[in-house]
Amino acid sequence: MILRDESIKEWVRNGGISPINFDNVNPASIDLTLSHRWQQFEEDGTLTPMRDGNVVLWPYRPVLVSTREIVTLPNNIAGQCLLKSSTARMGVSMSPSGWVDPGFTGQLTFTLFSMVPAILTHRRRFIQLILMQLDGESGGYDGHYQGQRGPKGHWK
Repeated sequence: MILRDESIKEWVRNGGISPINFDNVNPASIDLTLSHRWQQFEEDGTLTPMRDGNVVLWPYRPVLVSTREIVTLPNNIAGQCLLKSSTARMGVSMSPSGWVDPGFTGQLTFTLFSMVPAILTHRRRFIQLILMQLDGESGGYDGHYQGQRGPKGHWK
C-alpha cells in the first residue's frame, strides 16, 4: 500500500525526515531537495568532490548527488524515488537505482546525467519519494550506505 499525504505527514512528524518541510508533501509522495555536496565523474572514472551550491551537468557526464534531507525509514516501510518531471524536462535523467530499503537512515545518493548542459541549484526539489507499507516488519537495512552523509560512490 502506498502512503498518502496524511500518513506521510505523520511519518515526517515522527522523525522520518530532517529537516522537516511539510510544503514538500504531495498527495502520494514527498519531494526531496538537492544538497550542496556532489561529485563529478571524471573522464578517467575517478570522482571529484564538489561543494558548490549548484550542480553542473555536462552532456553524458554523470554526477553523484545527495538529498539535503536525512531520511529514516522504519522496518515496515520501503521507498521508491523517482526524478521529478520538472527536472526531467530540463534534459536530466536519473539511473534506475531509486530503491530505499526498510530500516535505512541517511542522505540518499543518486546518479544524474544530462543530454544537454544543465544547472541544478542547491535546495531544488528534484526527487519524489514514494513510501510503501510492507505486510509486516522486515529485518531492516544493514548495508554499506547506512547512515551516509553526502554522496557516496561505489565501493569494493
